[in-house]
Amino acid sequence: MRVHALGAGSRPIPLKKVSADNLAKAIIAVTGNKDILRAADDLGRKIRDEDGVGAAVSFIEAHAA
Repeated sequence: MRVHALGAGSRPIPLKKVSADNLAKAIIAVTGNKDILRAADDLGRKIRDEDGVGAAVSFIEAHAA
C-alpha cells in the first residue's frame, strides 16, 4: 500500500482477487506508466542514499541506555 501511496506502484490487489490475469494487468499498467516509473526511480534513489543501518544503530544506542 505504501508504494502505491507514494506513486511508485500499482494499487494493491486484494489477496482473494489475485490471479494470473490481474497480476499481468497490473504489471503491464505499471511498466507502461511513465509517472509511476519516474516515482519508483526517485524512491529507489532515496532508499539507496539513506544509511538505514547507521540510523538503526544510532536509534538503538540512544534508546538502550
